[in-house]
Parts: sequence; structure tokens; C-alpha cells
Amino acid sequence: ISAVLLTHSHPDHTGLVTALHRAGAEIHVHQEDAATLLDGPRSSMRHAKPERSMAPYLLRRPAALGTPLRMALLGGFTAPRFAHARPFGGDTAFDSLPGRP
Repeated sequence: ISAVLLTHSHPDHTGLVTALHRAGAEIHVHQEDAATLLDGPRSSMRHAKPERSMAPYLLRRPAALGTPLRMALLGGFTAPRFAHARPFGGDTAFDSLPGRP
């Protein structure tokens, strides 16, 4: 992997950026999301818009509670501090990316 283009800075997308960078990959992120990578753990949760509560769903399906608990214990809602991303602006064209229309 030579480069990674993050579509957004939620922890499920940024969790491997440090390991990928150490392996030689360039990490690209939109300039509006770059601050969340610099802030480190729990950053994207602070910057994110409030999500709809899971409480009603979990009250109807208590067995589903195990999944978010396991995710929290494993750090699934946090992301490492990362200062090596290459920010890009909204008018950047990625003409050579795979999957381009």
C-alpha cells in the first residue's frame, strides 16, 4: 500500500493510519478532517455531530449491547494521534485513483 485516501476521520477509518504510515504509505485526508487526526484519542467523537441515540434500539434488543461494549473495550471509538497526514482541499481532483468513473 503506497497511499491511503481517508474519506472521513471517524475512528473506524483512521485506526490503522499509524501502522500504514510506518509501512511507508502516504496518508491523505481532507483539510477539514486534518484536525481530528492531530487531536488524538476520542478526537473524532468530540468533533462529530451528535448521533441518534442507540438507547431505544438497545432497550428493544438487549443482546445487542455486547457489540458496542466490546468495541469500546477494544478502543473502537478512539483513534491514535497522527501528525503525518497530507491535507487536501475540496477542489482537489483525484483522476488517477482506482474506481474513478
